[in-house]
Amino acid sequence: MQKYELFKIGTERIVTYLAATGNINKIGRFQALGRVGFLLGTGNGIIHVERLDALISDEKITFMKLDVEGSELVTLKGTENIIKIRHHTYHIYDTVLYALSI
Repeated sequence: MQKYELFKIGTERIVTYLAATGNINKIGRFQALGRVGFLLGTGNGIIHVERLDALISDEKITFMKLDVEGSELVTLKGTENIIKIRHHTYHIYDTVLYALSI
């Protein structure tokens, strides 16, 4: 698993990981199409699929940005402990209720 610390300001730092996110840790196969890839279970590329709970369990998280391209539900399932322990989830419910009302 490749981890990149982009920069550090005081005690705050920005870290990126070269991994796909999911609800189980595994090696996944994906189809790369130009600059976009899709985790399909088949394809010409191989990438680590990681539960965020396992990947960043000991990190102090103040902000998280994910680009999961349709894998929102499996990513959230792999992030349950982070959400339960470290995050107030009331605005997540508001967001879901709003999306359902549209």
